[in-house]
Amino acid sequence: MGDQPTVSPAQPGEHQRLLEGWLPLAQEADERYGWGLTATALEGMILAAAPRLRGAQSALEARAILWFAYQRQQNDEHTND
Repeated sequence: MGDQPTVSPAQPGEHQRLLEGWLPLAQEADERYGWGLTATALEGMILAAAPRLRGAQSALEARAILWFAYQRQQNDEHTND
């Protein structure tokens, strides 16, 4: 897995809308859970979780998806050490 996930937007601007829509929630989760991620890391996490986030039915479900994406990111980093 590379540093930045690959996302193929179906429409122009989808990538930007995805980040604009989910970044506030990701920032809130980062602060609430003490992850200490940079903006770039948060964006990468959103992009990695994008397929699941698109189907989220509530903020709670989206937070759970972001939590899972964070845990996966941490596991991947520790595996690559």
